[in-house]
Amino acid sequence: MRHKLLVMLLVVGASLVTQFQAHPQSSIPKETATPVASSASWISPPPLKLTAAVGERLDYLISWADYLIAARVQLEVKQGSTAPQREDLQLHMQAQTVGVVRSIILALDDKFISYVDPQSVLPSKFEKHLRQGQRRVDSTITFDHKAQTAQVDEKSVPIEPETRDVVALLYYIRTLDLSPGKQYKLSAIFEDKPFIVLVSPEQKAVVETAKGPVEAIEIALRSEEIQGWRKKINDDYRLRLWLSNDEKRAPVLITARPPFGEIKVRLAKPEPWA
Repeated sequence: MRHKLLVMLLVVGASLVTQFQAHPQSSIPKETATPVASSASWISPPPLKLTAAVGERLDYLISWADYLIAARVQLEVKQGSTAPQREDLQLHMQAQTVGVVRSIILALDDKFISYVDPQSVLPSKFEKHLRQGQRRVDSTITFDHKAQTAQVDEKSVPIEPETRDVVALLYYIRTLDLSPGKQYKLSAIFEDKPFIVLVSPEQKAVVETAKGPVEAIEIALRSEEIQGWRKKINDDYRLRLWLSNDEKRAPVLITARPPFGEIKVRLAKPEPWA
């Protein structure tokens, strides 16, 4: 399932973005999202402790081909458990289309919530609430890590140990040792499809954001696929994540290069959410 992580991180997905080409909007200066002054070596800061991120709220703009601002995304960490005996944290992701995309193409308002253990970042439950025009979808994944199963609505799906939903996966990557040469093989699930993500820190860079330049670590996110008896590492979309090179490990930029043009998810200034 090589495209599932891309679809989730970019939220609006490939099927929506392909429609944007016929509806141009104000241009976006390329330098606002371009890494510069890279370095092949660095010292990784201490891994993020998720409990220290409670109350964190990060806002992003999604653009296509440095040309069209299509949507905005917000990430937030809250306290709140699925049961009284648990001490989970809630990882919230919400997205909505903006501007001409919202008024002419599709009014999208999606929300995702992952309930995770603050130490392991393993989810106990994942909620998906899609509001896309007249389309309404509400879905839940309940994780049983001991039994290695995920209950996706009415369907039971076998999963690998330490499988995470894609929101929990993003936060878990922030807790890893991102020193040069490190590599990780992580299990995840989107909808009812498990998949493998290979995580590799690649370089240090200065990324221009709406809040100014930020020193960051570029991380390659590749998928591992089974083709017959062989395993194939897929990097067709060149999905890359930049995390700030400090104790916060904040995502400052996500990029991908599908056939229809580059997509960027850029850290933006906070704005009131409609």
